[in-house]
Amino acid sequence: MRLPRPAGPILSSFLLLGAPSCSKGGNGPRLEFEATFHDFGTLATEDKGAHVYRGWNTGGAELVIRTARASCGCAVPDLVAIGKDGLERRGATERTGDVLRLAPGETLEVRLAVDPRVGAASGVPEIHGNVLLETSEVGRPYLRLEFHVRFDVPVNVTPPSIDVEAVGRRERVVKEILLVPTLGRTFDISPPDSLPPGVTADLRLEERPGKGGATLRTYRLRVTLGPGLPEGFLSTVLLLPTGYREGHRIEIPLRARVVGDLLLHPAGFELGIVRPSSADDPTPSPGRRVAVRYTPAGKTLRLGEPRVEGDESAHLKASLREIEVGRRFEVLLEPGPGIAAPVFKGSVVIPTDDPENPEIKIPYRGFAREG
Repeated sequence: MRLPRPAGPILSSFLLLGAPSCSKGGNGPRLEFEATFHDFGTLATEDKGAHVYRGWNTGGAELVIRTARASCGCAVPDLVAIGKDGLERRGATERTGDVLRLAPGETLEVRLAVDPRVGAASGVPEIHGNVLLETSEVGRPYLRLEFHVRFDVPVNVTPPSIDVEAVGRRERVVKEILLVPTLGRTFDISPPDSLPPGVTADLRLEERPGKGGATLRTYRLRVTLGPGLPEGFLSTVLLLPTGYREGHRIEIPLRARVVGDLLLHPAGFELGIVRPSSADDPTPSPGRRVAVRYTPAGKTLRLGEPRVEGDESAHLKASLREIEVGRRFEVLLEPGPGIAAPVFKGSVVIPTDDPENPEIKIPYRGFAREG
């Protein structure tokens, strides 16, 4: 929700009287700020916006700040109490109910940081936002500290980041990002400065006529992950220099989880509590499924018949279904009658034709209970 921008700084009446005094606030707590509005102006994506709202507990009792929340994800408040001795106490803004306590006469600083990259990624050119404080003040439990910020976004990046939930170490995944200079700008964009091993990028310029004889530019960035990525978590930022102004670069976060040749989801069969059915009551307990994906690029996998190895294997049935030829499979494990062990575990083993992965072992675990 957009808030109307005040004509100028909002000054609390007590500011005109000089330094805050506890004796004028009555018996209860009272939180007063010297100003409750700040205009950050226009911030570029590489800028860091920061402002301190300064206030005092002018009342005669302890003030409890119960919550402190910003209205948008681009703003992060940090609360600090400053005692009469000058020592600082930092508030726990992630906590609800007791973020910070302020004795009479103590100073409160709400240090607000604004990240233009987060704001620009939302596609909103400007924000009228606020930090909402919930306090123990009687009659006025909520207080808003308002701010206004504009974002100078020279390039719209869609999507703003590359996130890959899982990519195999021998798999190839291609992601595409569009970079469009805003307001008809025509500066150049260069490929990423440097890339991690196993990642390549190709940047192409597309031009088309616009209104009034102008030329509209669109850059298409194709990022290829793998094959050859090391297993683990890949987290980096692609930096693309631009001609917008000296030193300006477009930042595109890249995050990916690199797995082995076989991806299991979930990682095993959690059968839970199994009711031991019998011939008199053959109602089976529900089975569990595990999806198997073969990740190497350009290759397919053949699977044999699954077998159960481990506790209660005679009373468990495994079956296999091919979802996508040579690439995606589904394994079903069903409990049968006769399970008696209170706790049982083992593995479903599936032979393959891949010399590097001759078998797939999927663990299982369950509990038996009468009734």
